[in-house]
Amino acid sequence: MRAVDQLVAGRSYQVLLSGGSFYESPRWRSGAWYVSDLYRGTVWCVDDAGDTTTVTARIDDFAGGLGWRQDGALLVVSMTKRQIVAVDPWGTQTVHSDLSDRSSSRLNDMITDSKGRAWVGNYGFDLMSGEAPRTGSLFYVAPDGSASIAATGLMFPNGAVLMRRESVLIVGETFAGRYTQFDVAPGGTLVHRRAWAEFGDVPQVTTVAEMREELRVIPDGCALDSEGCLWVSDVKGRRAIRVAEGGRVLDEVQLTAGHCYACGLGGPDGRSLVLCIAPGSAQKARQSASDAVMVRVRVPVPAAAS
Repeated sequence: MRAVDQLVAGRSYQVLLSGGSFYESPRWRSGAWYVSDLYRGTVWCVDDAGDTTTVTARIDDFAGGLGWRQDGALLVVSMTKRQIVAVDPWGTQTVHSDLSDRSSSRLNDMITDSKGRAWVGNYGFDLMSGEAPRTGSLFYVAPDGSASIAATGLMFPNGAVLMRRESVLIVGETFAGRYTQFDVAPGGTLVHRRAWAEFGDVPQVTTVAEMREELRVIPDGCALDSEGCLWVSDVKGRRAIRVAEGGRVLDEVQLTAGHCYACGLGGPDGRSLVLCIAPGSAQKARQSASDAVMVRVRVPVPAAAS
């Protein structure tokens, strides 16, 4: 466990991982944190004190969202191949689901439930080449790996949570500056779409650069606490914010360096908030970088029960 100066303002914190290219999708499970190092295709496992770190998986692609199958296999989003890779406890890899014929753009974050069902989003457009933004989709992946479209018309669907006994899914729309919620239908389809939190008007512009300029909050990863609030990675604000339904900000962890791209809530008592921090997200720069970190701060309200 190490303390590092000039990353978090006004709070004690510890660095759990360092030297990464771009840490993403932190998940707490079975007494440890799992996190992707996106551009290196690596999934790390680290304890809540940062004392023990191991590589759990390496895939031949960029590693995105993480989850678990009901049999305990780790699920990793293979972003550019547009697949979900299963890694069993012995390290054997298989393709759990192939969405390459359904998604024309890179896959991104993912959430899984206690039955091994998964929802994974795509970009909707080629962000890295500067393509004009278009809406993306959330795909439902059944426990057997079969896939279908669960929801469309989402402006860069990103971090998501399940709540109310996994009957409601909330997903961030990064370039709309909002969180949208759905009821989860028995077949995995998402229905009854409505706003959960909005941080301003949706930008009516034609480029990502213009969107970033107009948005007040740019939400990325998120985590749910036991009071039904979300911890949100606000990329633009260089912070993580605790948000109530409707969008009221209740608390924040402000960074003094870098941007917060993902967050997770867990630990032995549920009160460890981890933040994935990097100077930027551009692919060309991050693929050769080694200055991403994952830090831990303590918060009063624990994670929602899994």
